[in-house]
Amino acid sequence: MKNLLFTAALAIANLAVAQTTPTSGPEYECLRYRNFGSEGVKLKKYSEAASNYLKAEAICGNFDKIAYTRLIDCYRNAISGEKDPVKKKLLVDTVLTVYDKAQAKIGLDDNWYLIRGLYQVSSTVPDYKKADLNLATGLQKGGLTVADYFVTTYYGNINKLYTLGTVEEKVVLKQRLLTEYFVLTKLVTDAKMKPEAQVSLNNTLSLVLKTYPDFQPELKANMHALPKEKEAKKEAVKNLMNIMEVKKWQDNKEYEMLSDTLLAIEPSADAYFAKAKTLYSKKRYQDGLDAIRKAKEYNPTAEQKIEMEYYTFNMYIGLGRKKDAYDMAKGLDGKYNSDGLKYRAQYVASQANSCGTTTFERKCNYYYAYQLASEAGATSLMAQYKKLWPKKDEMFRESKKVGESMSLSCWGVSVTLK
Repeated sequence: MKNLLFTAALAIANLAVAQTTPTSGPEYECLRYRNFGSEGVKLKKYSEAASNYLKAEAICGNFDKIAYTRLIDCYRNAISGEKDPVKKKLLVDTVLTVYDKAQAKIGLDDNWYLIRGLYQVSSTVPDYKKADLNLATGLQKGGLTVADYFVTTYYGNINKLYTLGTVEEKVVLKQRLLTEYFVLTKLVTDAKMKPEAQVSLNNTLSLVLKTYPDFQPELKANMHALPKEKEAKKEAVKNLMNIMEVKKWQDNKEYEMLSDTLLAIEPSADAYFAKAKTLYSKKRYQDGLDAIRKAKEYNPTAEQKIEMEYYTFNMYIGLGRKKDAYDMAKGLDGKYNSDGLKYRAQYVASQANSCGTTTFERKCNYYYAYQLASEAGATSLMAQYKKLWPKKDEMFRESKKVGESMSLSCWGVSVTLK
């Protein structure tokens, strides 16, 4: 009896469901295309899923934030997977219309600014001004969590606006490129982005500041309008100097004026090191070394220490103090490590004829020079030094064999005969 009652209840329930599920008309089509979209997502056929969800959006008329987010995500996945550049642009064009519809119906979402700006740059008919607004807003809201490609796209887009701008617009946009360069450089550093991000910023700035005269009007204007507050003034001076360093314009008088300004504001590691770089650009190497010694008294950061070691190394070379430069090169780390290895290889090779009591021993120095050049990735030097290794007959006369170890007293190392 209980089984009969359960069966009857189940049949009534199924009938009720069937009666509430439409079999035709707009509601039916809305549900049908939603289901098609859902199936497309499960199969990772995002382009089909996006197309079906878009049809559902037009028919249903009641998409909420969740539904629009699902639709936009389908398009993003479809765009990401599309290899054909023409089809990719068409998908971008379509998703931008979806963003517009979503904004009109449910308002803005903070997560949409950056990707929307990216698409506005890469659509069939780019809208650089709208992209600028969206990317700027997205960067402001995202802060340190923003991906590096949004940073470089944003800066590149400002340059695009500058390129297309009127004479009056170019004046404003050129100053903005400088200002944003400082802001974005700090963001790249603070967010620990890839080095390529900073290289991209430098390259974009170089498109505008091709020569020093291109920079001089803005430089002078900024120098005459430095902030009054001490920390802000220091930051502004360092920013201007940074651009000149990136462009290798330190030998101009304005750079020295800026370094003197920095020292006048407050003696510090930054200020004395800036002075040292000015002196280096003028080939006043001994004065530069003195300035670096002063800089070290003000507790420089680890990064500054690396830079100071590199400048010291180059000043020793400028002074002809080759052995001191060789010793300094041993401690060069990070991005300067290969420069140090290359110089050491060249120095060892230059001293080969004075290190060793026999011709054979002196030729063995080239094994060490080769090893250092190899670690530096200096292939041309490797080829050059390999030709100077001892020959097989020379090994035979010295009763030596390939694979044996040879001590080089001048360098405190041992090398393997090859």
